[in-house]
Amino acid sequence: MDFNTIKRRMKANDGSGYKNVREIYADVRLIFKNAMKYNDEKNDVHVMAKTLLEKFEKKWLHLLPKIAKAVICFVPKYFPFFWMNETCLCTILEVALIEITVVSAILCNIFL
Repeated sequence: MDFNTIKRRMKANDGSGYKNVREIYADVRLIFKNAMKYNDEKNDVHVMAKTLLEKFEKKWLHLLPKIAKAVICFVPKYFPFFWMNETCLCTILEVALIEITVVSAILCNIFL
């Protein structure tokens, strides 16, 4: 797994993309876990991967409420036709796509 693959899957429109944010989370963790697994503990790659994993997981905990809030705010504002009498008419797939859009924007802020 690598960041280019994650980026490609986040942008995919052919069914090969992510279905939910948990899949993105798992792949990002896999990158860091592999770097730690295949490099000695004293190797700079291992040390940097461990540090980035810790930062990622810390940011992720702060990210989850933002995703929920963004979906709640984003859907009615930009897709009002998905709402009727305060009831969401979105399919699970549509909500997942919105989550992925929000996550991609936030991930850019974490690693830049």
